[in-house]
Amino acid sequence: MGNEEPPWFVHSDLLRALPLIASPNRNPDLLVKQQIAFLRAIANGAPIWMPAYNYGFPQTRNFDVSDDPSEVGILTERFRVQEATWRSWVPIFSVSGEGGAPFNNLRSGQVIDPFGEESSLARLCELNGKYVFFGAPLSSLTLIHLAESKSGSLTYRYTKTVSGEVTLPEGRIPVTLRWHVRPRGLALDYDWERLESDLTFEGLLQPIAGYPSLRQADARQTLGWLISQLHEDPLYLLDMQSRRSASQILDRLGRPFAIEDFESP
Repeated sequence: MGNEEPPWFVHSDLLRALPLIASPNRNPDLLVKQQIAFLRAIANGAPIWMPAYNYGFPQTRNFDVSDDPSEVGILTERFRVQEATWRSWVPIFSVSGEGGAPFNNLRSGQVIDPFGEESSLARLCELNGKYVFFGAPLSSLTLIHLAESKSGSLTYRYTKTVSGEVTLPEGRIPVTLRWHVRPRGLALDYDWERLESDLTFEGLLQPIAGYPSLRQADARQTLGWLISQLHEDPLYLLDMQSRRSASQILDRLGRPFAIEDFESP
């Protein structure tokens, strides 16, 4: 990726970020362009990445990198189509961005882990990138799933695999998506309020200079801190009700959750 500035991974909420635009345009297309221009101005040359998540793969068994839209907000879709120079080939959890692409060529039969060592989030940490919350709440912090994977102590999610194909301009490539999922039928939630308080207290979640309503977090430092918390308490991220529910089942099983505990493999 050359000598580029560390990238900004931007989670956005168009409406919540609206007050940041001095004279917001009523035309949705032009408003999106205004918000992207605003992001570029405060990023000061840093490449912008955005989630381009599309959730159809488990049903369709195909992910079309060029044509499947981002389903996490109009800003992310317009950025993908009009601004980004690349989109990762990861089903469900694809990322689009500018600058050098953070991934290698896709191999036929590849097993894809969207929160593994070769993921865009892992690369973001390697590049000393930032997580930026552009009107979005902390609950958009998918970095916690990378921390869960790297901690080696994840017990309350289980691994699921779905085989299918990724459609690239040069053709379809067979792949297997392998990721950890929330247990089906079990209400497990993260304690976002406590996590936000802890990250702020540790100085990891900070306002962007000149824009107190916008927050940022150093991806590598935040990842390391989250992993350390999970080493001390594997259920650290869960809220109190979820901790109780997970603990009861884990005590009964005497092992981490497995897919057969909640659904047919």
